[in-house]
Amino acid sequence: MFYQHQLSLDCAHKLFYFGFIISVLLDLSAH
Repeated sequence: MFYQHQLSLDCAHKLFYFGFIISVLLDLSAH
């Protein structure tokens, strides 16, 4: 049960990190 929660938390963290990189790339390409 704990492992499953940890796995979903890791997935959410990866998605957040991916979104952050995308926003940075878009910001760089905008200039």
